[in-house]
Amino acid sequence: MATLVRACWPGALAPRLVSTRLGFSFAARRRTTVGVSAPSSRAAASATALLRTWGYQTTSVQATDWTPQRPGRGVYYRAGMRRAALSLAGDLGLRAAAVVADEGAPTALTLSLKR
Repeated sequence: MATLVRACWPGALAPRLVSTRLGFSFAARRRTTVGVSAPSSRAAASATALLRTWGYQTTSVQATDWTPQRPGRGVYYRAGMRRAALSLAGDLGLRAAAVVADEGAPTALTLSLKR
């Protein structure tokens, strides 16, 4: 399976991805939904395309539905999703400090692109 994925979507198993190094597999990403909260539809579309290339399922989080705890880009997660959150944040080039536990997040794993 890994060979097929690497051949069809080389970015999905790239060794440079933190998720690859942490062992958060493409199959695990396929079972993980990321809510995307962005200030514009353009930013949301760009993030969604990248996340889908890496294997994640995505859903849109409406701006009025939830407010992130911190300003800036971050990954918010509910219980049991810390490893997925750290993998996603690392893949996006975010520091571990941008990964925040939030039981009130709209999805189990939420990417906030709000500034």
